[in-house]
Amino acid sequence: MSSKEEIKIKSKYDLRKDLLLVIISKDGNRGKEIKLDENFILIFNSEGLPLFLEIYNASNIFEASKFTLSRINDIDLLINVEKDFIELESKFTLKVHNKNEILNFNFKVKNSENIPS
Repeated sequence: MSSKEEIKIKSKYDLRKDLLLVIISKDGNRGKEIKLDENFILIFNSEGLPLFLEIYNASNIFEASKFTLSRINDIDLLINVEKDFIELESKFTLKVHNKNEILNFNFKVKNSENIPS
């Protein structure tokens, strides 16, 4: 998925699990998972297209209140799937005390599940 396609990304915050679910697409069933680190998991559908990004321990990762996490202003993701690796560049814009705060998280991991590029 190296083509640049702009899509509207939504997020949902689960207060009980402290989980931020970034919804990339609703097309297809949940397929393979790529663990980017202990808190970030990228979920693909059965055709190898990204569905979700799950972020566990979100309040600690973002150093933000649970209220702030339920109202994220903007999310930009760039997902690059190659034969040997998967790369994720992410930018989250949160409103904290009436100011935009930008947080970036970037990962490059082995394509251990052979997600098609």
